[in-house]
Amino acid sequence: MIRLRRGNRLPTVAVIQAFLNDKREADNLIAVDGIFGPETQGAVRQFQQSQGLRKTGPVENELWSRLVGKRWHVLDHPAVLDPVDVD
Repeated sequence: MIRLRRGNRLPTVAVIQAFLNDKREADNLIAVDGIFGPETQGAVRQFQQSQGLRKTGPVENELWSRLVGKRWHVLDHPAVLDPVDVD
């Protein structure tokens, strides 16, 4: 189960930040620093709203799946990323 929230400082947060930036306008990018602060939380909430999800703020399985897709999955801990072959 994925659960990234405000206060987390993990490499996985930087991945989420980069994927969020892919969905944002060039003049509205967030820092890709691995710190889940208010800026990241706001971007997550905006993405949740755009996807018809409840605006809760944390990144959980459904949001991860919609944002990152099947290109990555998380094993045992949200800081461990493993690429997935999706032929």
